[in-house]
Amino acid sequence: MRGYFQELLFVLLLAACAWTSHAQTIGPAADRVVWVGRGNIYDPTAIVGIDFDGKPGDCSGRPLRCRIPADLGDDWMTKMRVKVENRSPVTMTCVRVRLQIPRVLRQSGETAFDLYMGTIGVIPEKALRVSSDRVLPVDQQPLIELRSGSTEYVPFAHSLREAEGISRRLATPEQLRIVVDPWDVFFEDGARWLAPSGYVRPDPDKPGAWVSIFSDPKQTPWTAKSQ
Repeated sequence: MRGYFQELLFVLLLAACAWTSHAQTIGPAADRVVWVGRGNIYDPTAIVGIDFDGKPGDCSGRPLRCRIPADLGDDWMTKMRVKVENRSPVTMTCVRVRLQIPRVLRQSGETAFDLYMGTIGVIPEKALRVSSDRVLPVDQQPLIELRSGSTEYVPFAHSLREAEGISRRLATPEQLRIVVDPWDVFFEDGARWLAPSGYVRPDPDKPGAWVSIFSDPKQTPWTAKSQ
């Protein structure tokens, strides 16, 4: 009987080791770093800084990455703001940025991403009539006019949790990064820049649909500025 219990204990220990091997997570607050997604010269906006609780973050590198202060604990996201710059010659009325927080599914080892959206400004009425976008409507903020060359902070204190995404690949250190990147921009005339698809506008002939302004998402209405 004693041998049976020793064997059972050994099996349980092996199971525990196998379970914890799938329980990778991002580190404690002291070890967490927010990476800014690498944009390109065709993007009309860029993240140029991050602060926490009103204080500039410890940021460096290219792409930009900022360490989360350890004393913020698990509440760090509500204390974070990202500084965005309008790199286009056109005034923006709304800017949204996306935050991806990774975690690992214990049973499969796949990477899941909790997605949050931070917003400044108001989406134009023309764009709000477009019903095909699953991200709309949003918790809109006070009116803004972010003019060419200006910067503004996008807070996550009132962020909208968008969804959960899952990568079918096993987790890697590259995937276990907290990443923030520009998601979309709305201009005064109702036009929009959306990270995956470029520049679009409401289709006047098909209510509830967007139409591309250019056939190539890398094209812009102006001369692109280098980052």
